[in-house]
Amino acid sequence: FAFLSAKPDVEQWSDEKLVQFIRNKSANVVCASIDYPRYKGNYAHGTVFRALDLSNYARHNERVRRLCPDVKTQVYFHCYIDVGDESPTKYADARTLLANGEQANYGKPADRIFLPTLDNQFGRDIGKNIDAIFDVCKADGVYWDELAYSAYKYHYGEPWDGCSGDIDPQTGKLVRKKTSVTLASQPFLIYNMKRIMARGPLMANGAPHTRTMADLHYQTFVETASISNCLRAVLYSPVALGDHISERKEIDAYRWMTSALDFGCLYSWYSAGVAVDAPTLTQYMFPTTPIELREGFLIGRERIVTNRSGLFGWGDQSAHEVHVFNDEGREVPDFKAPTVTQNGKTYTELRIAEGWTAAILRK
Repeated sequence: FAFLSAKPDVEQWSDEKLVQFIRNKSANVVCASIDYPRYKGNYAHGTVFRALDLSNYARHNERVRRLCPDVKTQVYFHCYIDVGDESPTKYADARTLLANGEQANYGKPADRIFLPTLDNQFGRDIGKNIDAIFDVCKADGVYWDELAYSAYKYHYGEPWDGCSGDIDPQTGKLVRKKTSVTLASQPFLIYNMKRIMARGPLMANGAPHTRTMADLHYQTFVETASISNCLRAVLYSPVALGDHISERKEIDAYRWMTSALDFGCLYSWYSAGVAVDAPTLTQYMFPTTPIELREGFLIGRERIVTNRSGLFGWGDQSAHEVHVFNDEGREVPDFKAPTVTQNGKTYTELRIAEGWTAAILRK
């Protein structure tokens, strides 16, 4: 996965530059964010998205398909934020409320937060954005940001979810009821996730918060402005999104993916402003079906990705293909990683320096 903007400056890129951006990041899913066009200076979150001229997305996605036919396109979707001026009135019954009765926002007044359901008008209207992404933007799939909730996990208002409340820690008594955003919106989420997956790839930000959501088997990642956020990914889809704060150059991204391996996590590209001069470790990260996560490496059925030395294998006689990268993120083609046979089982003996990484592919 990699973000690739559909802004006018990217549209001016040469075909060669666009292909190089995708191929050097080894991406087979690229996503356009909602950074252009904007709504009154704000990102076009919410129902206002469909009121804009979305033709740049269609041109962008069709160009990617023409130049890289094996790559799937996605467009950003968020189901909780709406920046429309009339939204607080139009969707008054869907406002996410704080404990003080005020509507929640995402850090600035225009980014108002709502709770979508299958029964309220906001849920029905925001769901139409998915149709616009496929039918107007001509995308192959959808990237769903903050799928489980946005900014606030709980809503202090109707409808009640039937089980959540604030408890006085001293008396153990119920102080007030509250509603889990995830539980209240789950029928809406499941319905629309299935709609997306019936048409193309779904990628999401944040691990699923319910077994019902997890059972759909879609790929997720977690944001890692703090690398320890990887701990939120390890029980479902162990993938770290790059850090939009610290990553300014290719080497920053490589070191971040190396750090993600400390938590047994793979990596997805974040900043569309970071170009890559040559394929790096992500070339050999996917697809992976995780079997075991350890500090410094991930064992999958198809491959082992590591930033540690050791004796690696699957406890069988399968052959291995080894790719080693130095501390600058460049592959070292002549690196010697001997094959070791013990008790009839095949292993790769890997001795790498700090900051180096390797991918061991199961043949």
